[in-house]
Amino acid sequence: MFFDGSSLAAFLFGVVVYISVVIPGLQAIAKPVKDVDTRDVQIEALRVLSAGNVIIIASLLLVLLLQAGQEYARRTDAKALAEFQKKQAAVTEEKKEQ
Repeated sequence: MFFDGSSLAAFLFGVVVYISVVIPGLQAIAKPVKDVDTRDVQIEALRVLSAGNVIIIASLLLVLLLQAGQEYARRTDAKALAEFQKKQAAVTEEKKEQ
């Protein structure tokens, strides 16, 4: 459950950054308002947009990392359970022979 909740939180964080940073930044660059969005404002918007993209990439990489960790944990648990069941079967077989 930890991995699923954390993955969801990281994904939602990426979506919030997209909505709050990327969309306004693109609007300032693509459709500048006359006499308000100067060239310096557009350059600053591009810098903020780039930083927002890096944050989004990091949050999506975190989602991938958490999902890989969850799969690794599942496989490790399955392997440990199979070994335990194999040992239990051997012990049960020994008791039957006695």
